[in-house]
Amino acid sequence: MTQTSLSSLLIIDKLSQTETHPDQSLLKQIINSNDFDQSEVVLISSPENSIGIDQIRDLIMQASYATFSAKTKRLFIIWQAEKMTLASQNSLLKILEEPPKNNQIILVVGSMDSLLETIISRCLVVNHQSEPNKVNDDQQLFAQVLSGQTSYSELIDIAEQYQEKNQALALVDNFCHYVHQQPNYPSKKAVQALQKLQQSKNLLVTNINSKLVLELMFFELKRL
Repeated sequence: MTQTSLSSLLIIDKLSQTETHPDQSLLKQIINSNDFDQSEVVLISSPENSIGIDQIRDLIMQASYATFSAKTKRLFIIWQAEKMTLASQNSLLKILEEPPKNNQIILVVGSMDSLLETIISRCLVVNHQSEPNKVNDDQQLFAQVLSGQTSYSELIDIAEQYQEKNQALALVDNFCHYVHQQPNYPSKKAVQALQKLQQSKNLLVTNINSKLVLELMFFELKRL
């Protein structure tokens, strides 16, 4: 992840549904994994039932300021982002898609149900509850699909395992990340794969049957 192109993240963590204050271990993982200076981490949260538009406007204003140095990154964490009002979410859309240089925005939610589809589609979805073994299994799956080794019947079974919307979105985003990190994968096929993955994500956020979307995605990727 470069300093000039920092993806906005949407982290799903069930703990955030019950904890009004951020889980410190999760925040530490986010900060360490992204190499952020502690002084440049800005937390947006609310003990009330909603995160108002004034808080988001303040975030946008702070993001417009230059960072301490060209090498410094600023991280905004919106805790319990599902509390954002409709006006707050709409206000966040543009900066979420194109954060100012050296700024990154991370939304932490317990559930994506109350988020706008346009919010979800602009973020890289990360399921923080994924276990290490599960992540390794996913990477093996991605490799097998791209190489055409997995049968159609097996792909149908796998789609059924990930048919819950949050899991399906996280799987698609993890697949995108995997493709980006394969230096030996033919560039033309990589572009085609990423296009099909993005199309699948766009369908998922519109609440189309997740299992059918994944089946179609797997079949198209297998045929590349």
